[in-house]
Amino acid sequence: MEGLSTTLWLIIGLAVLLIGLVSFIISRYVTVGSEEALIVTGSMLGSGVSVCDLGGGRKIKVVSGGGTLVLPFIQQSQRMTLTTYALTVKANEVYTKQKVRLGAISNAVVKVGSDLSMIATASENFMGKSQDDVAEEITSILDGHLRAILGSMTVEDAYSDREAFSRQVKNVAEPDLNKLGFEIRSFNVKDYIDVDKYLEYQSRHRIAEVQKEAEIAESIAQRESRIETAKNEQEAKRAELERDTQVAEASKYNQLKMSEFKKEQDSAKAEADMAYDLQKARIAQQVKEQEMQIEIVERQKQIELQEKESERRQRQYQADINLKADSDAYALEKQAEALKRKAELEAEARQYEVTTQAKAHAEKVKLDGIAEASAVEAKGRAEAQIIREIGLAEANAQEEKAKAFEKYGEAAKLEMILSILPQYAEKVAAPLANVESIKIIDTGNGSGGGVQNLTSSVLGTMTSLQASLKETTGLDLVDVINNYSGKHNLKGELNQIAVSLEEKTEATK
Repeated sequence: MEGLSTTLWLIIGLAVLLIGLVSFIISRYVTVGSEEALIVTGSMLGSGVSVCDLGGGRKIKVVSGGGTLVLPFIQQSQRMTLTTYALTVKANEVYTKQKVRLGAISNAVVKVGSDLSMIATASENFMGKSQDDVAEEITSILDGHLRAILGSMTVEDAYSDREAFSRQVKNVAEPDLNKLGFEIRSFNVKDYIDVDKYLEYQSRHRIAEVQKEAEIAESIAQRESRIETAKNEQEAKRAELERDTQVAEASKYNQLKMSEFKKEQDSAKAEADMAYDLQKARIAQQVKEQEMQIEIVERQKQIELQEKESERRQRQYQADINLKADSDAYALEKQAEALKRKAELEAEARQYEVTTQAKAHAEKVKLDGIAEASAVEAKGRAEAQIIREIGLAEANAQEEKAKAFEKYGEAAKLEMILSILPQYAEKVAAPLANVESIKIIDTGNGSGGGVQNLTSSVLGTMTSLQASLKETTGLDLVDVINNYSGKHNLKGELNQIAVSLEEKTEATK
């Protein structure tokens, strides 16, 4: 139990010792920012890159933007700022190369060098001093160099090229500042102080010279100007006289030309007006001629249309007449054919009767036992007889018809014509029968009106048959009727002809 307690106390002691050691180390670890440098002096600094050898066995450790452990009792540390110093360097009453007093005001920006060796040098020179003391020392160094350089220059050189002057001061002063651990970031001359008013006097003298030169130049210029002005005025007057002369001549020439132009213009206008009137009259005449020509053409077209319409009506009328004549001729032809066919039918009837009788006779002979040769012979004779009878019948019919026509002459022809006239009239009136309605417009000229014209057209068509029949057959129906009706009893003779023809026909049967 005692051994356990001893061990426990030993562990606690070690832990406390360890905690104390860690706390001590933490408390001795010092850190700095980038704008500061930690300068550690003493022994046991080591040999790292941050340790700088100052010579004579002296070493320092420089830490910037980091931290390091500062051992107690054997090491000590101090902080040094690395910020820039903005300094105003003012050199008053410096005698220049010309023995003229001149002052200069300059602005300088300096800073501890970024190299560890320069930081170590700066710490060795300015450690423990305030920033004001550091700024004063650096300003004093820059002022000395500024005065030295300004004393080696003329006033004109200093004023003429400030940049070169500033660059020269920087180049001379910077090695001395580097020895102190500082570097010049910028240096420029802000202004000069003309203590003896050298530049003012120089400017006045120069101004006087310039004024003198200006007055002389002005006098010369005025003299030359007056000479040139006189010459120019003389030239101007001469030019003006020449111009006036030219203007007068030009005006005269212009007036003459304007007069000629006016005359030509009036003449041209008169000719143009006359030509316009002539052209207008000519165009009007041409238009009138064209209108008359158009009217003539229109009238010719109307006449041609009327003539064509008249020709068409004549052709239509002639066609109607020819159609009617052809119809009449056809009707007469059909009438004659009908009469002929009637006679032929009657002859055929008689032939059939004879043939029937012959066949009956032949059959009777056959039944009676007449030989086949006799029957054939009898049949031949019967057929020959039939043919002969038919021929005789036809001949007799034609002969009787011819005798009737020869006997009765014009009456027979008239009877044939009159028999077909009703049929002809029916054919002529047939188109009117197909008309559903007829509208008659009476012109009121006292000639009988539209109704009479309608009936007259039908009668005219009937009348035209006479001319057509006369042209095609040579038969004048009016003459036949007039001649025959004046000499004979037309009705009686026609009846007699009909009876005679009927009797002849019955006789031939």
